[in-house]
Amino acid sequence: MSTSAKATVNPASAAKFVICSLIGIILFFVQIPINGTSQLPIDFITSIFTTALQPYSAQVLLVCSILYLINLWRTKGWNGSTAGKVIMVFSILGAIMVLMQLFHIGPAFMFESDIIPAAISNMGNAFVMVYVITFFLPFLLDFGLVDFVGVIFQPIMRKVFRLPGTTAVVAIGAFLVNFTVGHIQDNQLYTEGKLTTREANIIGTSLCTTSIALLLMFANANGQSGNWTTVFLVTAFLVYIVTAIIARIPPLSMVPDTYYKNMEPPKETRSEGSILKEAWLTGVAVAEKAPNPLQAMWNTGSRSLMMVAGTHVSAVSMWVFPALVNKYTPIFTLLGYLFLPIIKLFGIPNAAELANAVGLSFVNPISATLGLGAMGLEPAAMFFAAASLRLL
Repeated sequence: MSTSAKATVNPASAAKFVICSLIGIILFFVQIPINGTSQLPIDFITSIFTTALQPYSAQVLLVCSILYLINLWRTKGWNGSTAGKVIMVFSILGAIMVLMQLFHIGPAFMFESDIIPAAISNMGNAFVMVYVITFFLPFLLDFGLVDFVGVIFQPIMRKVFRLPGTTAVVAIGAFLVNFTVGHIQDNQLYTEGKLTTREANIIGTSLCTTSIALLLMFANANGQSGNWTTVFLVTAFLVYIVTAIIARIPPLSMVPDTYYKNMEPPKETRSEGSILKEAWLTGVAVAEKAPNPLQAMWNTGSRSLMMVAGTHVSAVSMWVFPALVNKYTPIFTLLGYLFLPIIKLFGIPNAAELANAVGLSFVNPISATLGLGAMGLEPAAMFFAAASLRLL
């Protein structure tokens, strides 16, 4: 990614890099007064769409189901990996549950307020929010900001996370855009022989566990939009601290450093001179190649539709089954009790409710977090839920 050889910078490209990056930072990280309250601009934008479409959650998810099934047929998804087949089954079950809700077909217990209706309402709302956000992600990703930050962090990637410097962009991009995209990038780097098996596993199991869109949804659901910057920073800190630790202990530390199909390992190049200058030149170079902002927004939105739609259709069934188990058995409550002493140790209020949510979060962190949002817990408990449940 080195661009240090460039002696001059195109002023138009530099302006494009700076202006679009500033728009991204303001959209996602700077609260401004809107309608008498301080809000993130992206939160205000998404709320317009989620409020308007909330009564039509089932219809929204029906459209998502149709799009998923069309894409499944077109790509012959049933011929994919075992994990892909499992997701396919959950997605088809989710589509069936959407039809059950629309036509009210099925056993009565499935239509209790916290089972299918809750899944449809929350996942329909989540789809609208996440999909709207995808249109604005280019201001973080496509105009050089993430590459600028990636160059700055390259020198510490090997020392802190035992990863090559080039993975800085993947780690930051996965956090800013979508952890699913991070998994795709991780697999691509591995199959291209740029990562070892151990390195690919570290990225996939640690650095690709949450994303800004999901965190925004959790923060809103738990009344923490006013503390969004703190939620974001705390979660990012936890992600990177946990990654630095588990990269050095079993089982990840015991995964062999072998390359895909015994490929030759790449030589990692190091930047000479000023890192900030290298980061600046890299950011400007990326901005120079990027399309205009409107085209970039359309490109990202159109590319993301199938993935976001399929994810939220499968999430319907992934919400319903744990919700049934949680309602009619003590399994998740018992599992959560293992964490109750730790939660009490840190003096977090509503420890019993949080412990139960921690148990449920092992299979469905979205259900666990959004479920807490309806309980009216203490602010500190809601902050804990918004910032950390997705990581457990």
